[in-house]
Amino acid sequence: MGWKTWTALIFGVILLGINVLFYLQNSLRLTDLSLDLYVVATHLLVPLPVPVLLYSAFGLGLLVGLLLMGRAWRRASRRVSELEAQVTRGSSGTSPSSPGDLWT
Repeated sequence: MGWKTWTALIFGVILLGINVLFYLQNSLRLTDLSLDLYVVATHLLVPLPVPVLLYSAFGLGLLVGLLLMGRAWRRASRRVSELEAQVTRGSSGTSPSSPGDLWT
């Protein structure tokens, strides 16, 4: 294994350890969630541990971000493929003789 793999592995283990310590330290702290929209109000029956709430919010945000970036990434890769196809069709195997030939 290369040094990049070992570095990623060490950072991953350290990050996992920090997350475990955070969960163990805060697992007994509970929060009572409610939502009041002035039209309808809801309230959870059971209080949630703070780490569960934070990890759920992080995971949901990560998922939404990946979905939105995935759409943009697909669109950009499709555009790159179209431009590469245009360049391939447009090239006749000869290079322009002067820079002005690129614009005609």
